[in-house]
Amino acid sequence: VAVRGLYKRLKGMDPGDPDFTECWSEYHIALFKARAVEVRQLDLLFTTCVSTRRNALLEALWKDGAPILEQVVLDEAAQAVEPEALCGLALAREARHAVLIDEIGRA
Repeated sequence: VAVRGLYKRLKGMDPGDPDFTECWSEYHIALFKARAVEVRQLDLLFTTCVSTRRNALLEALWKDGAPILEQVVLDEAAQAVEPEALCGLALAREARHAVLIDEIGRA
């Protein structure tokens, strides 16, 4: 709810407004916290390789009380370079299984 109110306020402001930068910062802090709460409640996470490096996701999954990701499924594995593929694998530090899939003949 706080995020929505800050977003509406920010949307109605002119970037030249003296309070714009402060409102923008407040909005991003609230959004970061809201995303962390959502992530800590998940049962299943779908994300791209690169998105797993986002700070909000990393912080939410590495804090106490975070869900434990037991499996990693990497789709289009033949398209991902090694460092990109490792992002998801590193995020799920306690994963017991990793499945890399792609279409036959695509690699």
